Amino acid sequence: MEAINILVLGDPLFGKSLLAERFAMATGNYCVIEPYIYKVMQQIDGSTIQFSLMNIPNEDIRQEDFVKANAVLMVFDEDDVESLERLQRLWTEHFEAMCESSLVILCGITSYVHRDRLFYHNNATRQEIEDFKDKTEATAYFSVDLGSQEQIFQVFDRFYNETFVPKPRKRERSLSLKSLKSLKFW
Repeated sequence: MEAINILVLGDPLFGKSLLAERFAMATGNYCVIEPYIYKVMQQIDGSTIQFSLMNIPNEDIRQEDFVKANAVLMVFDEDDVESLERLQRLWTEHFEAMCESSLVILCGITSYVHRDRLFYHNNATRQEIEDFKDKTEATAYFSVDLGSQEQIFQVFDRFYNETFVPKPRKRERSLSLKSLKSLKFW
């Protein structure tokens, strides 16, 4: 089994465990194994890929978590410009130096998040998002509706395409007439 480990960084007030739970619920393929970690089994070309979302509380993330991860998923509430600002601060103050060699994908979450809130903030502008994408050197930006399985799978398909390198298989050796002739018996 091949593994793709994704470290989730997020706006601290957005609730990353809620986010991971919504990702898990949107696809029937996820199972919860620890409070902050979700795994998915996905069949790609007949092989089984194991995705792990390392949804560690931001304050507990260490350098070894970046080393362990194939890629970093940075999430924020797209309907709230303050969410993007908090994520930018978190990135600048804590994670920019740790994350230098990681593949980064930026993900704005839309939909239900603000529907029941009393206080509504302005949406982040496309330019603000593009500026942050450039600053983090993210390879992609996704705007994801958490109710859409297709959009969520697009994110994981992108991770798969960017990070997955199959392990080389050992060539099976067979005894041919030529190889038998070269054998030496002592």
